[in-house]
Formats: sequence, C-alpha cells, structure tokens
Amino acid sequence: MNGLFSNSANCLDDFASNAEAGDGYADAILRSADLDTGVILEYKSVNDPCLLDKMSDQALKQIDEKRYAEFFLKSGSIPKNILGYGIAFCRKECSVSMARLDPLKLL
Repeated sequence: MNGLFSNSANCLDDFASNAEAGDGYADAILRSADLDTGVILEYKSVNDPCLLDKMSDQALKQIDEKRYAEFFLKSGSIPKNILGYGIAFCRKECSVSMARLDPLKLL
C-alpha cells in the first residue's frame, strides 16, 4: 500500500506512513493535490476471514479514538473533507469500512 501511494506524487500533495498523529501513529495519511481532501488509513491483519468486518470497523474506530485527524492541524491547513478508512486483510480477502470525519472537530 505504501508503495502505491508513494508513487502517486502527481495526484497527492502529501503522504506519510506510520505518521505520529493524535495519540498514536496512523498507518497512512495522505492529502489530495488540491488540498481539499485528507485520507487516514488504518490497517488490520486477521487470520480468520469471519473477523474481517469486525476488524475493519475496529480500525475505523481507532482512527477516531486516537484522534489521527489531528495530523492535519500540524500542516497548517485542514482539508474540507477528511475520510477515514479501516481496512482488514485476511490472505486474499479484505473488508473496508469508511467514514467521513468532521473537520470542525479539529478546531
């Protein structure tokens, strides 16, 4: 995943892996080239495919609880749209949970 984003410089303004944010370290944080959209990704790996949905939801919850969106405060401008993605992997299967985060909560 990191290789995919780090080689997308033409459509991303910023990309950080294991970035210190809020009360922890987000797996990946990126911002669109137009600075309007910020994305926070949290990954989980599981051994049982029955846990995929639960763990993707838990990863999304972690983004909120650990306040990873505070990363954007350090950059000087808060994106209009902040999206959180919790992604759980089990071998060749995955589950993705997504939520739009409120940028006003950062102020």
